[in-house]
Amino acid sequence: IAAFVKRLSSSARMARDVMSQHEIRPYDVVLQFSQGELVALKPFAKKLPIILYPCVHAAGELSWCRAEEHLAKKCEAWWWRKFRLIYLGYRSRLQKRDYHLALGVIGMSRRFNRLVETDYRLNAKRQGVVYHPIDYDQTSAQKRVDEKRVKLLFCGRISVRKGLEVL
Repeated sequence: IAAFVKRLSSSARMARDVMSQHEIRPYDVVLQFSQGELVALKPFAKKLPIILYPCVHAAGELSWCRAEEHLAKKCEAWWWRKFRLIYLGYRSRLQKRDYHLALGVIGMSRRFNRLVETDYRLNAKRQGVVYHPIDYDQTSAQKRVDEKRVKLLFCGRISVRKGLEVL
């Protein structure tokens, strides 16, 4: 939640920069990774070729929080549970709106996409899948590695559902 709020201020500046660069030299695709909400890109959604690659399905999280409420009551404060339900409900509504504004959505699996299709009524034809972790044995990078040790640069944040085991 804190990271989402912190990104709000910088995302407006970034969105303006992306749009001004797109007007000079149009992008083929603007890929937004991790977050499904367009936030500051929303005003430009009809002008930019945006593809979303979310790693969070807020409606799914909301469903599980509701299903596990009896467990949460044993270890979490009532106000935190209430806040989480409101927050995930809000994010679910934003994601439903924004998935329809984007050209398409890349999911992490077919199951992820089916849930998005059901929860957000997004046509399956507007969805694709990129599986994680990528099968190292099938990548050309392996052929370029002379030694057994692999160096990896991860550009992004490691958080819930995207831990080291995925890397």
